[in-house]
Amino acid sequence: MTINNYDLIAPMLDFQSEDDYYMLQVIKRRKENPDMEVGERVLRTVYVTSLEKLDKLWDDLITLATQNNARVYINLNVKSMKKTSMLAMKELAGRVMDDNFKGAYHIFDSAAGQCGATRDKKWIVDMDEKDAEFDFVNYVGILTKCIDKCLPEGNKVLETIPTLNGVHLITSPFNINEFREKLEESGIHCPDIHKNNPTLLYFCNNN
Repeated sequence: MTINNYDLIAPMLDFQSEDDYYMLQVIKRRKENPDMEVGERVLRTVYVTSLEKLDKLWDDLITLATQNNARVYINLNVKSMKKTSMLAMKELAGRVMDDNFKGAYHIFDSAAGQCGATRDKKWIVDMDEKDAEFDFVNYVGILTKCIDKCLPEGNKVLETIPTLNGVHLITSPFNINEFREKLEESGIHCPDIHKNNPTLLYFCNNN
């Protein structure tokens, strides 16, 4: 099974200054590798500062993911290198004060994960096939229409990204309470909504 979402995701990457970046990680998970002692392990983290950089690294990322039965994830919220660096410095200063340097090399990655979007926030509506009480394609269509009917007005579903167990709807922010109320009235399961999570860029299962 191979999932390659490059053509869907690349057009959503918007680089407007040298301060912009997107966080990408190659993650090996126990779900595909049952012999692992931990739930998941990050094999590589990349700060994508241009589409050209992603293209240059693409073959290496695919090779790493394929050899390790791992997933390539990317957070579609554009982040600020300056803000991330300041968060990392604050964390490092706190550790210095506490004389705690264990895992200090993870500080920047941790700060990058916490840092929110600098503009054009993108959310993920995580839809698994097991959550659909009827035809999954119909389920996706109903939720898409429901999101677009929520405030603010306008089309808010930007893209539909295939995952291993369903899809991620990539959306601009919307009124979550209104969304949940609409689904509850219709008796439809409400999927998880993530405001700063990654989506699947690439996966190849060799098993």
